[in-house]
Amino acid sequence: MMAGMTDLGSLAQQTADRLAAGRAGVAVAAVAGGVTEIRGAGRTGGEHAGVPGAGTLFEIGSVTKVFT
Repeated sequence: MMAGMTDLGSLAQQTADRLAAGRAGVAVAAVAGGVTEIRGAGRTGGEHAGVPGAGTLFEIGSVTKVFT
């Protein structure tokens, strides 16, 4: 059974909330059946402090080293 838009958004928010625990902030995108839900949790820092979302830029640090 495919999750509806409300269910998908709820799952995305629950995931974001769990990931944000003990971290500065996260953004989660969930895609199912042509529906996309983006949710954020936690806080961003700096001059644009707030809840992260679809337009938030994240520093990825050294994660790209495995691709070079």
